Amino acid sequence: MTVLIILFGMEESKTVFRLADEMAQDGNQIIFLFTGESSSRTFEQTVTEARRFAKSIYVLKESIGSLYPHAPLPEGIGVIDYGGWVELLEDCDRVVSWT
Repeated sequence: MTVLIILFGMEESKTVFRLADEMAQDGNQIIFLFTGESSSRTFEQTVTEARRFAKSIYVLKESIGSLYPHAPLPEGIGVIDYGGWVELLEDCDRVVSWT
């Protein structure tokens, strides 16, 4: 099963990564999408560690322009637009919204 986890805000995110890791250990494929204020989280160590079990990690293009116009994203994090977000929603079996 493929699980899309969408993160929106700046709230503490360690719990979502722990739960996602547990879901991955149960055989699920995990995809993260960082949007809005959460896009700044892509620079944190917990996101770097999530790459070991996540199938993919994305940030919404429209979210990073204003927050980090000149900083490169960490290696392994893709950028998608709204169309890509819709494709993820269509392709994944489950969606978890973490706000």
